Order: sequence, then C-alpha cells, then structure tokens
Amino acid sequence: VSSRLQRGNQLAVPGTISVTANWEPIEHLKTRMKQHGGEFQPSAFTCFAYCVAQALKDFPGFRSTLRGEEVLRTYDHANLGIAVALPGDELVTAVVEQADILDFPTFAAKCREQIDLARGGKDQASEALAISLTNMQAFGLRDAVPVVVPPAVGTLFLGAIFNGLDQDTDDLVLQRQVNLTLTFDHRVVNGVGAAEFLLKVKSNLEIISKFIIVG
Repeated sequence: VSSRLQRGNQLAVPGTISVTANWEPIEHLKTRMKQHGGEFQPSAFTCFAYCVAQALKDFPGFRSTLRGEEVLRTYDHANLGIAVALPGDELVTAVVEQADILDFPTFAAKCREQIDLARGGKDQASEALAISLTNMQAFGLRDAVPVVVPPAVGTLFLGAIFNGLDQDTDDLVLQRQVNLTLTFDHRVVNGVGAAEFLLKVKSNLEIISKFIIVG
C-alpha cells in the first residue's frame, strides 16, 4: 500500500466531501439478526459495506480506473476494497469482486473470507479496484481525510458512532449517527457526481431493511 500511496500523491487530484448519516437502521438490523439467531452474524461494517456495493450499481464513475493520464476503463461490476490493518502498522487491502451483484448472504461470506486472507498478509489490490472502504470506528474517530490509492478512484471513510441531532425534525431529538467522508480522484469524478454517490450511500444506510431481509 505504501508504494501505491506514493504513486497516488504524484498522480491523483483529490477532492474530499463528507455527510452525516443515521446509523440507527444498522443497529436495528443487527438486533433483528441476533434475535433471529444463526451461526454467522455479519458485522455492522459488513452491512454498511453492502450499502456501498448497492450504490455502486448506479455510479459508473466509481466502477472506473484511470490508467496513465488518458485511458479510463469502466467495469460492468464493482470490485470493492476494504482496508485491513496488520501488526506493525502495516496495511493491506481485501477485495470483494463483483460486489454489486452479490446477494447479502453471499456478500457477507465473501467479505469474511477475503478479510481473513488479508489478515494472513495477502494483499488483494489489482488494477480493477475502483473504490476502497476504511473503518475507524474501533478507534473512536469521527472524522478523517482518507487518501485515494490509484488505480482506485475513491476511498470512503466510516467514522465512529456518536449522538447527534436528527436533522429531519424541528424537535431536539438525539439520533445515533456516523460521518461518511469520501475522497475521490477529480480526474475521473467531479464534485456533483461524488456528492450524489455519497448521498446514495447515506440513503441506502437509512433504508437498509429493503436490502437485507432477516428471517
């Protein structure tokens, strides 16, 4: 990853935007999963990653990679990257291939398999990796500015859960929230397209029960 970061610093033209999302639908979904039982209980992050995968269906810019300065390749389906930390502050990438066309049980199982491989030291990044996720909830960090690692076109940061105010009511109502921060390569995606993608991820989070059926 370090070599790709150096390359990204030389090539990418980064832009960063952020939005606050309601995290309560994810927590409610996890509660229903536990009540339903079953040996495999996907994490809240896996549920979040599935929301991102579903959003990628409608945004070809985030299924694209820029090769050199002139060749843009757009893929029919999205390979979703997940940053995995190793001891010694090392970082590798797990990749769920064609993540946008997988049903949730298959997606969740594939996430676990690929993350386990990454924890074993296998970096899975390739030229077809268009967007990566980084999760800092365990460290209590609400905000960060993620870095684009070419050939990927974007990196999406998931922040720690906090109690914020519900923006959909005039009353003072506390709500479990997270910040989502997207850094994107301006050579491939402009600000409006990036904002529309980020808002689609936020919307998917807040209607996640339509994507993931329990029972």
